[in-house]
Amino acid sequence: MNRIWLLTAALTAVGCGGPQRAAAPVGTAWYEVRFRAAALPAVRANGGPWHLGGRDNSPSLLGGLIGLAVGYPELGFALGSSMVADPEPEAPAPYVVVKIDGLTYSISPIGQTLAPSWSQPIAIPVGRHRGDAEALVQVLDAVDDGVLGQLRLRVDDLVRPGARTLTNVGDVASLDLEVRKASGRPMVGVDLYVDARMSLDDLMGGKSTRWTAVPVWNGDRVTVTATGKACPSGPDECFDPNGAEPGRWASYKYPGFADAPHIALVAALPDQTLVVGRGKTFTVDRAGFLLLFVNDTDEGNNEGGFQVRVEVRPP
Repeated sequence: MNRIWLLTAALTAVGCGGPQRAAAPVGTAWYEVRFRAAALPAVRANGGPWHLGGRDNSPSLLGGLIGLAVGYPELGFALGSSMVADPEPEAPAPYVVVKIDGLTYSISPIGQTLAPSWSQPIAIPVGRHRGDAEALVQVLDAVDDGVLGQLRLRVDDLVRPGARTLTNVGDVASLDLEVRKASGRPMVGVDLYVDARMSLDDLMGGKSTRWTAVPVWNGDRVTVTATGKACPSGPDECFDPNGAEPGRWASYKYPGFADAPHIALVAALPDQTLVVGRGKTFTVDRAGFLLLFVNDTDEGNNEGGFQVRVEVRPP
C-alpha cells in the first residue's frame, strides 16, 4: 500500500513554539547508532542491475524524517533528513536494517540514489544485547526488497563509540557508521491542537502555532489521547476524534487511510499509519516524527478540531 505518499513532498521545518512539552526524569543509558552514508557502484559487482524484480514500494517506507529538521534541546538531539533531489531511476532506494537476537532495528530510505545520506538514528539500550552476540547489518533496496549487501559483526564492535567506515558489505562499496553512548532519554509530554480546517500540508507548513510534529525513536511507547469536535460540513453535524460512522464521505479520505473513519484523528510515522481516534497506545518501529491530522482532504468547509495529548516513553 502506498501509505505515506503525502510525506514525500517538499516539507518545511516545523517550529518549536506553541505546543507545550514536559520532561520526566532521565531513564537508562542507550547507544545512538547512526548510519550516515553509503556508496554504491552503478551496477552490482557481477555487472548485473540493482533491481532484480518487483515494483517500487519505496513510498511506503518513506516518511516522518523527509524534509523535516527540528531540534529538541530537552531530548538532546535533532532529527532530520533530505529527500533525494534528483532520483536516479536505475539506482536502488537503500536503507539499513540491523538484526540482533531476533530483534530488527531499521532506518527508512530517502529515495533512489547511489549515494544515500541518512540522518535517522537507531536507539539501542545499553545492556539489552550481549557484547559477543552477532549483529547482522544489511543494506536493502526498497524497490524490490533485495539485499544489496550485508555484514556480520559482534554487537560490541557495532556499538563501539566513534565514527568509522564499514567495508566488505556485499555490493555496497562502503557504509559510514557513527555511534555514541548517551544518557537515558526522558519521558516527554506534548500538548497540541489539530485544527480540522487545515490539511496536513498546512500543519507541516507552519500555519498553526498550536501544532507540531513530535519526534520519536524506535522502541518508544507512545500514548495519544484526544478530545474535542470536528464538523465536516459546518456546525450542524460534528464528531469526536473517533470520526463519522463507516461509509460516510469515503471519497474525502487521505490515501492510506481508506479504512479509517472520515474526520477521525489519524497519525503517520515512517512506514506506519494509525487510526488514533479518542486514544491509542502504540510502539514506534522507526525513528522519525509522529504527525497527527484529521482524515479529511476537503478541509475547506470544516470547523473545530481536537485537543491532543501525546506522551512518549522510551523503552
